[in-house]
Parts: sequence; C-alpha cells; structure tokens
Amino acid sequence: MILRNLAKRLPLKKLDAAIPRLPSQFPALSKMKNDAKVRQRGYTGEIKVNYFLDNLAQMYTILHDVYHQVNGKNFQIDSLVIANHSISIVDAKNYKGTITFNTTLMQLTRDDGKIESGFEYPITQIAIKHFICKIGSPSTT
Repeated sequence: MILRNLAKRLPLKKLDAAIPRLPSQFPALSKMKNDAKVRQRGYTGEIKVNYFLDNLAQMYTILHDVYHQVNGKNFQIDSLVIANHSISIVDAKNYKGTITFNTTLMQLTRDDGKIESGFEYPITQIAIKHFICKIGSPSTT
C-alpha cells in the first residue's frame, strides 16, 4: 500500500513557473535554469526508482518523500519501505557518468568524461539519518 505519493518539490515547481516568465537578459536566469535542470534530473531519478518500488506496494507499505525533524534537525528520505520485520530507507541518485564508491576513503566520485566531481558518501548520509533518529527516539532503558 502506498501511503504517500511522490510529488514535485516546491523549489522545482517555483523554478518551472518563474523561468518562462523572466526576460532572457535576467542576470540569474542561467543559474536558475541550471538549478532547475539538476533538480529535474533528481526528480526524474526518483520517479524511475519509485516505478520499481511501487510494484512492492501489494506486500509492503511505502511512503515517498518523507520529511522528518528530530532534535531540531530536518532531513528528507526519498522513500521508506515498511515491512512487518523491518523498515528500509531508499535514497535515489541520478548521476551521469561513471560512479565510483571508494569504501576505504568513504568517498563517492563521478566522472562524466569532462570533470571528476565528489559527492557526500551515501552510506554516511544514511548513517547520519539513522543516528539522528536513534538519538531522537525515547530511551528504552
């Protein structure tokens, strides 16, 4: 069962609404177009992943695009898959090029043929979200 569907996020909606209305000489237009392109690529990646997750909806409970606040810290989870025995976090990435996970240095790099870029290591991202949830939950001792 899908309890929460994925929707286009507000920053992307705002960019999609503003860009066509701005004059071509607007100083921040190219930056806004690039930001919209990156956000659209991320949204498209989530849609692709959710296509497969939605096939699990008969067996599991699925929530897309979950926002949570613990101890004043906000974070977003792309999808949660809830089973009787576990809860799985699904974090979608939609990078172009060759992706390299260096587990020794805990680094994620992408090489698109022109430039090599570094990104926050996804496993660390999830570990931080897990830690925040764990310290935010009531003590069981």
